[in-house]
Order: sequence, then C-alpha cells, then structure tokens
Amino acid sequence: MDSSDASVNSRMPEAMTCRLAWRRSRWLMAALCALGIATCGSLGLSGLPAPACIGLGVAAAGWIAWLLWKEASQQAVELAWIGSEGAWRAECAGDVQALRHVGTTVRGSLAVLTLADDGGGIRRYVWWPDTLDAGGRRTLRLASMAARAHEAARAGS
Repeated sequence: MDSSDASVNSRMPEAMTCRLAWRRSRWLMAALCALGIATCGSLGLSGLPAPACIGLGVAAAGWIAWLLWKEASQQAVELAWIGSEGAWRAECAGDVQALRHVGTTVRGSLAVLTLADDGGGIRRYVWWPDTLDAGGRRTLRLASMAARAHEAARAGS
C-alpha cells in the first residue's frame, strides 16, 4: 500500500456508510419528449419526399415512445455502500443484490455510478439534477473514493 492509499484510508473510516436513492428523472423524460418533437419537426422541414418524412417520422416517434416507456417503467432503487463490507447493495422492491463498484463519473450536476453483478452484467445509475443534489453528489464521490481504496487494499493483501 502506498502513502496515497494510507492517507485516503485514514480519512475514510471503515464504518462509513453511503445511502443514495435512485429514481427516474422528470427532466430526462421532458428532454426525450422535446427531442421527439424536434426530430419530427426537422424531418418535416428537411425537404425529403413526403413518404420518406412520414415513414421516418413514425419510426422516430416510435423510438422516442419506447425510450419514454422504458424510462417510466424503471423502479426506484435504494443503493447502499457500507465500508466494512466493501460492496454496494441495491434494494429494489424488497430484492437485495450485492454489486461491485466499477466506476463513478460526476460531470457538473450529472452523476453516473457503474456497478457490476456476479454474472458480469453492468448496471448504470444516472442521476440528473432533479434527482440528486450537490450534497448527494459529494457523498457519491466520497463513497466512490472509499470503495476504490477498499478494493485496492483487498487486492494488495
């Protein structure tokens, strides 16, 4: 273990717990609706022949409707990282699953947590500004640093 890992471990207590609620974003659904309207409108203004505009418009509207349905059907998930265990837990409708940390990205007010299950499946939880405030993004960054330090310590031992 190098000195940088030791300093991270000294600031991150082993009993640190991070709990975050993930839910679907209304902002994302509104952006998808606006994108669908803009797509259909741009096809009408593109100068394509009418049959092509109609066909592509129906296809675009169907794709946007499918994306909206997929987003609206997502259930809320309670995510927890407990420092002593070193793994994330996702609880959805009473079902609890252990997941390992793959990565965290925070760009401005958007945050993405990438986790993997034992079967090799990848899950991405994306928080938009309406679903995670600045304090929650900070908590996510700190838990991500602690998770990486915990994994590095386990790999080194």
